[in-house]
Amino acid sequence: SIYGTMENLLEEHAPTHFPTCHFPNELSRTAALQDDYDFWYGDASKEEIIMTPATQDYVNRLKEIASSSNPMLLLAHAYTRYLGDLSGGKILARVARRAMKL
Repeated sequence: SIYGTMENLLEEHAPTHFPTCHFPNELSRTAALQDDYDFWYGDASKEEIIMTPATQDYVNRLKEIASSSNPMLLLAHAYTRYLGDLSGGKILARVARRAMKL
């Protein structure tokens, strides 16, 4: 998964490259996403769920960045992903309020 890969790579590279910019306890999404997966797919094997080509490309890109000479670029991806998650709910709430005339 994108978050599983990203968060594992952040854990691997944070101590050396950006220890003061990494907050795994506050931001980690992997466990919550696993709960969602378990709820929606139940006992389905992870092998039954096929990663889309776009998702696989993104995961590959994260790995490429992590193995580059500048793994700090992982922070840009993390910032974008986390910001999108945290602010996305606010955007959706605004859309829902307008649609339902609340």
